[in-house]
Amino acid sequence: MALWCLFLLGLVMPIYSQVSQCAWEDFNLIQAQGYEIQCVDGGGTFAVGYTPCMSYALCSGSRYQAVFFDRFSGVCQYYLAAWDDGETAPKFRYNRDGDDKYTWTFEYRNGQTCENGDERLFEVVWKCNEQAIPFSTATVCSYDSDTNCYNEMIIESSAACVEGVEESSGSSSSSSGGTSTGSLILILAMVAFILYCLIGYGISWHRSEERDWKQVKEHTPCWEFWTYGLCAYTKAGCCVTFEWLNSKMGKGGEGGTDTDYTMEDDVYE
Repeated sequence: MALWCLFLLGLVMPIYSQVSQCAWEDFNLIQAQGYEIQCVDGGGTFAVGYTPCMSYALCSGSRYQAVFFDRFSGVCQYYLAAWDDGETAPKFRYNRDGDDKYTWTFEYRNGQTCENGDERLFEVVWKCNEQAIPFSTATVCSYDSDTNCYNEMIIESSAACVEGVEESSGSSSSSSGGTSTGSLILILAMVAFILYCLIGYGISWHRSEERDWKQVKEHTPCWEFWTYGLCAYTKAGCCVTFEWLNSKMGKGGEGGTDTDYTMEDDVYE
């Protein structure tokens, strides 16, 4: 049972970690995570591919957070930034462009080295637009064609419509203050489940005559449910859902077909 608890914890924690790394104090991009945002430069030949809070954009066989590529050939020219697990924090500015808007700017300096050996700078500016949920696809980008060492991408988003501290240093890492409600519920549910397993195991062991803590099956609360019932109900639910979807899509024949699976097909050993 302890192994089962650890297995579930191993599934939940990476999800929580990934979400929390996409949140900083007063600002987060959780709603934009999982998207690839593209921006075409003024000339129309090149474009930027940007995947917030994850390395998904492909360049020379490897994946990065942002790349600069030829739109017609699809060939990556160079990568602009690698995802650093939230180490690069955004800088808040008000009225950056003289339009009374909030902006949050990421300054990434971990892109591919420039041809002249200089450090590459990629700025991602998230600009407040309350109507852009989670963000607008009408992005604006520019780059220094002389040195190819500087790129900028401006994205309008409702996520940027929060006030922060003017001209923050941007050196702090992700803050737990940006943890979403859903993440907290997952963590609390997992903690409660583990406590339920441990306390139940301890009480059962204390009440037994032998007091053999190695008798996992006898001491684990609801052993038959966790080892049989949960899997059986999950399987039954999947089968019923599959048959229902088939009937709705007209693939189950006239009048549909009944599922061949019943709970009675599973028996206790």
